[in-house]
Amino acid sequence: MSDPRERSQPIASRVFLLLACLLLCGIASATPSITLSKKTGPPTSRILVSGRGFESNVGVDIFFDTKDKALVVTNGKGEFDNARVFAPRSASPGKHWVTALERNDDKGAQRPFVVNTNWSGYNYSPDHDGLNPYENVLNPSNLGNLALRWSFSNLPSNLFSPPAVVDGVMYTASVDSNLYAFDARTGTILWKYTFSSSGFIPSPSVFNGVVYVAACDLYALDAKTGKVLWEYTTGACVGTSPVVVNGVVYIGADNFYALDAATGTLLWKYISCLYSLDSGGCRWGRLLWFGRVRTRRRRDYLKRKHRSLTVEFRDRN
Repeated sequence: MSDPRERSQPIASRVFLLLACLLLCGIASATPSITLSKKTGPPTSRILVSGRGFESNVGVDIFFDTKDKALVVTNGKGEFDNARVFAPRSASPGKHWVTALERNDDKGAQRPFVVNTNWSGYNYSPDHDGLNPYENVLNPSNLGNLALRWSFSNLPSNLFSPPAVVDGVMYTASVDSNLYAFDARTGTILWKYTFSSSGFIPSPSVFNGVVYVAACDLYALDAKTGKVLWEYTTGACVGTSPVVVNGVVYIGADNFYALDAATGTLLWKYISCLYSLDSGGCRWGRLLWFGRVRTRRRRDYLKRKHRSLTVEFRDRN
């Protein structure tokens, strides 16, 4: 069997024909079908492709857009499982197509894959390093070409917290205790939620379709609707951006708290009454860090009395 990359030009033409056929004519029930292990992800995402309804024992080329990424052979039932392809690092944010095309004719199927470069919380990641490794549109050479796309000034007060941007929606809070969800492309307000407390609201964190935001209490809101999923009250106002790692939400208030991200159930807390924990938490491996010491005197005191501000938390199982 020849190398599929030696046939990239004619195969690419067949991909375009397949696209036109599927979009204009529809897919008959007898035609092949494929499934993807995920529907969205950043550039370099690994995508496992499985297919059904192909001819038996034939070669099938797997494409990302028009680039041939893999070659598989169907079994006696005309099926294949978990063919591995990767979204190119250069794939721009937006909709792309994964296509499976038989080699001996034009039978095939495709599914969309949405590339995202989400900025899901304060300083991008739970490590708070402030760097999005998947950014492939902006670079030092084109920053000067940025132009205003939209603005929104009809708000009762200033937007203050750095935004989170996930799946085309920007989440940010104003100093009048409102959390806004904007369409990141148009600036249209999709929804807003007004908290009962007043004052500064730190940056929200968005994971798995949930917006976690500290407005004195900790709230979990549905990212699409703004509906409150759960709320947790601590002994003092939460002054940190929530850190979400492996299904657990970490916050700092009067103490360190670890909550189940799905239910808001308290998993454990670490009692610390030395000062108010008022900066974002960071995670490095198994280490979690909260708080900021404002003076050298207090920092020295904590090093002597509290063994610094870095506390190691271990899973309780």
